[in-house]
Amino acid sequence: MTRIVIDADRCQGHARCAVRAPELFDVDDDQGKSFALTENVPPELSDAAAEAVETCPERAISLHDE
Repeated sequence: MTRIVIDADRCQGHARCAVRAPELFDVDDDQGKSFALTENVPPELSDAAAEAVETCPERAISLHDE
């Protein structure tokens, strides 16, 4: 299983992850930061998760295989 990790200190709330993978990410309007809607990436969304990682300009998102 692949786990999503977001470094909240690095996230600037650009929301590119939420645009690329709305099934996996959203933005907290109060804090202005992205968050994962689920901790684990379903296999059918692994490509979308990888695209979200690549599009994050702050490199705040990482994926960890467990």
